[in-house]
Amino acid sequence: MRVFPFEELDPTLPLLPLSARRALDVVGRKLSLSAWITLPLSARQALATAGSGDAVDADAVRALLEGVETSPAEVVCVAQPAAAEAWPIAARWDGLDALAQYALHKLSTRRPERYEAALNALVGRRLARMAPTASLDDVVGAVRHPRAGGIASFLGVVRDHAPGRHAVTRLDYEAYGAMADRQLVAICDGVEREWPGSRTAVIHRVGELSVGDVAVVCAASAPHRAQAFEACRALIDRVKADVPIWKRELGPDGAEWVGWERAS
Repeated sequence: MRVFPFEELDPTLPLLPLSARRALDVVGRKLSLSAWITLPLSARQALATAGSGDAVDADAVRALLEGVETSPAEVVCVAQPAAAEAWPIAARWDGLDALAQYALHKLSTRRPERYEAALNALVGRRLARMAPTASLDDVVGAVRHPRAGGIASFLGVVRDHAPGRHAVTRLDYEAYGAMADRQLVAICDGVEREWPGSRTAVIHRVGELSVGDVAVVCAASAPHRAQAFEACRALIDRVKADVPIWKRELGPDGAEWVGWERAS
C-alpha cells in the first residue's frame, strides 16, 4: 500500500488515498466517502495496494468491490498534465512511476492547492544555481530517486596553475546572478530532454576560492550508468560553454580576468 505524505492521511484511511482512486478509475467506478468508510480497513488497504503498482489488476479490484454500492465513472486517462509543459515536469515525466504520474494528473486538475506540494515531493525542486558554497551531498541528493540505476557526479576543483600562462594561488568567480541561474536551469532542462529519464543538478560557486577548493558540482542520474555518465558530461560541458561566469586568476605574477569574451 502506498500513501503519499502530502495526502496527510492517518493509517485508518478516513479518506480515499490517490492509490485507491487510481484502482477505482481503472475499473471505471467511483466511491462516495460514506461508502468508502463503510468498507473494512483491510479492504481499504487492499484497494490502496492495488493502485500502487505500475499496473492495476482490474479483476482483483472488482472482486474487492463486490456488494459495495458504487457509481459508474469514466475511466480517467493518466495523461501528462498541462502543467508538465513547464519546468520541472516535462523532462522528468517518463522517470516517474505510474502512481506518481496519476497523482500529479489528478491534483493538477482536481486539487490545485495540493499540486505544488505533490510536485515538490515527487519531482523535487530544481537545484541549479550560483552560490557561495556547494555540497556534493546536496547535488547528488537532488538527482537520487528509486528508478535511477546510476548516478554520475563531477567536481571542478581550483588548480595551482593556468595552462600555458602562470601559477595560480586564488580564483575570484563572478556571474550575472539571475541570468546565470536561468541559464543553469535551461541547461539542466535541455540535458534531461536529450537523455529521457535522467535528472540533473548543478551548483557553481561564486566568490573567492583557494587552490583545492571545489568550484562546481554537477550530478546526473539515469536508469543506466552509461546514460548517467553521458548526461553528466554534457551538463558540465554546457555549463562551461554557455553560462555567463567570469573568473579572476591571481598568482605571483598578478591577476588576470578570464571569460570576459562571453560578454561580447
